[in-house]
Amino acid sequence: MLRIRNTYFVLIGTATYAFCQWLALLIVARSLGAVEVGQFGLALAVTAPLFMLFSLRLRYLYGADLASRFQPTDYIRVRIGSSGLATVLAIGIGIALFDSASWPLVLIAVAVFKFVESVSDVLLGVHHLTDRWDRVMHSQNVAGVAYAGAFAIGVFFLRFTRGSVRSDGRFSLFDAAN
Repeated sequence: MLRIRNTYFVLIGTATYAFCQWLALLIVARSLGAVEVGQFGLALAVTAPLFMLFSLRLRYLYGADLASRFQPTDYIRVRIGSSGLATVLAIGIGIALFDSASWPLVLIAVAVFKFVESVSDVLLGVHHLTDRWDRVMHSQNVAGVAYAGAFAIGVFFLRFTRGSVRSDGRFSLFDAAN
């Protein structure tokens, strides 16, 4: 019965987080234009593989460290270092490969979100180790809502402070001439 309950917690937490990521994309798509959605998708395409590689699966290693050979701060330090390296590499790749003036802003924003997400992921290992899957679910729910909320606030703020109205009625953050 406990395994079914834990599976339920993992399923609900993961589904909620995935829904909130989809919601963030929906916010960008409905509030901005196709160019900005493309830039957002390209930023995800650059950052996601780097953060997956540099995550080192530390959450699961920490959760499996039943002998407590390492302290939680050891895992957090390694994750901050590896995520920081992934952030720098992502920004470097973006600046080296793309010449648009607005592109680095989108990439930096996505890289910072990925950095925070990566560090918070290793913190879930604490709940994993103590077999508190309900806390993992709640943490994922809060992280998902915060992710979508941050995107909504960011789009709202940028839309009215830096944007311009294009001829089709949508806002453009990066091309004030249209």
